[in-house]
Amino acid sequence: EAVLIYLDADAVETVLRRLSARFPGALLLTDTTSSKMVDAQGKHDAMSKLSRESWFRWRCDDPRLVERWGPTLERSLTLADVPPDVLPHLPVLYRGLLRLAPWLLRRQVDGYRINRFRLGVGATAAA
Repeated sequence: EAVLIYLDADAVETVLRRLSARFPGALLLTDTTSSKMVDAQGKHDAMSKLSRESWFRWRCDDPRLVERWGPTLERSLTLADVPPDVLPHLPVLYRGLLRLAPWLLRRQVDGYRINRFRLGVGATAAA
């Protein structure tokens, strides 16, 4: 989590191509941030206090596009995609917020995704 999003797009592509070539079949779990989320960092209560050099750089509006670099997307979840078996164990306030989040905060919730990729099985893994 929170490694690739701090790199430039060219560096992300290089890393993913190399990982795919070196570890075919391995799983990679990583986050992605949308363009809207990257553009809004200056308004975020914590990020706005940090220097711009420490802000997110990589914009990924559609994690499926990463497949051209070798990994195959197996699953992509937002913060609102809590598994049903986890919900009963969360505090009541969180359960309520998660029920409302998709409607109230859809753009923000969709802007940050956790993705599971299978490395080295895409058509361009060796490119």
